[in-house]
Amino acid sequence: LLVTEIEPGSPAAKAGLIPGDVIVRLDGRAAGYAPLARRLRRLRPGRGVRLEFLRGWTASETEAEPVARH
Repeated sequence: LLVTEIEPGSPAAKAGLIPGDVIVRLDGRAAGYAPLARRLRRLRPGRGVRLEFLRGWTASETEAEPVARH
């Protein structure tokens, strides 16, 4: 899943993701677009989620904390 935009102050921004990163795993499970979108909708605020991503040729990992959407 290619990150194309990051909202300032969002959980993704706080986790250090930047446009161009490619998310490859969410909590250890492969991240295709449809499965990832479904899993992201089911996340509860306050529960951290581990993201594995590629930045260029470098694999990295971070944690993000979902927030409630209004």
